[in-house]
Amino acid sequence: MKHTTVLSMMVLITGLLPACSYTTHVLSPSHPLPAPVISLDEAAQTLVIEDVQATQNGKAANVDPAFLQRFAFELRRSGLFRAVYYPLTAPDPSQDAVHMQLAITETLDRRWEEKVGKDILVGLSYLTLLPIIPYQMDYTVSLHVTVTVPHEEAREFESSTKAEVEYKGFSDIRAAEGDLKQTALNDCLSGLLAKMKADERFVSTLALSVHRPPLQLPSQDKSGEERLRELKRLRAKGLISPEEYYEKRAKLVEGF
Repeated sequence: MKHTTVLSMMVLITGLLPACSYTTHVLSPSHPLPAPVISLDEAAQTLVIEDVQATQNGKAANVDPAFLQRFAFELRRSGLFRAVYYPLTAPDPSQDAVHMQLAITETLDRRWEEKVGKDILVGLSYLTLLPIIPYQMDYTVSLHVTVTVPHEEAREFESSTKAEVEYKGFSDIRAAEGDLKQTALNDCLSGLLAKMKADERFVSTLALSVHRPPLQLPSQDKSGEERLRELKRLRAKGLISPEEYYEKRAKLVEGF
């Protein structure tokens, strides 16, 4: 009897082990990006992340400090910036630094209606279906950044990833949800950095701004600075072409 009981317990545990696992995979298609045309021999620009906003399921949410640390670390490791500061560590803003605004948009779908229906089915089966009926959760995350290089137009980059986790009745749901979010965030962040590094114009702007002295406007003449701001506003509204913007801007800077 004792051996039979032990054998039964081993069979039960073996049968439940698959039910305790979960599988996460990315659903969004992967689009290969071209390699960066221009590389920075030595990153000399400092990046200040001055504003971070998070939205989860359509509502304002708190920003995870651990993610901000990881985000800053990956930006430094990308080779685009010498130093990266985020709101909790940012020094006084510098006119020579590159500034960034970050928006994080998350949508977590636990499929509650579907889960309740499966729970009822499991209950009616006296739990015999618990180890085999799969449950799913979906998670979509989007990272949108606006990067402003001194005396240049702001550049915008966005990356989005959708992932799904499949788990069983005895799985650790909290661990499954955590793995789902981490997998999607890693993929989304990698996509964002790849887009930034593959943008020839953006990398060129960083490379040029490293060796270009900061624009100094005479303190006694504010009209030139005002005309430059007005020129940027016209360009942002699409009222003048890029060629006309750069031509007029060059004349203004030369006049300073």
